[in-house]
Amino acid sequence: MPKIKSFDCVEMKNEIQREMLEKYEGLTPEEIRREQRSEIENDPILGPLYREMQVYDPDSER
Repeated sequence: MPKIKSFDCVEMKNEIQREMLEKYEGLTPEEIRREQRSEIENDPILGPLYREMQVYDPDSER
C-alpha cells in the first residue's frame, strides 16, 4: 500500500515561485538583486555567514 504524502514538495516549490514572481513584479533585475542581497544581509542566520564570505580569501589557506 503506497504511503499517503502529507507534504508535496513540488507544490511548495510552485507556491514559493508564485510568491516571488508577485513580490518582484515590476522590478528590474538589478533592483531584484539589491532586494535579495538586503534580505540576506538582514537575515539573522544568513547575514553573518554572508558577511564572513565577503572577507574570505581562499588564497590565505594555501
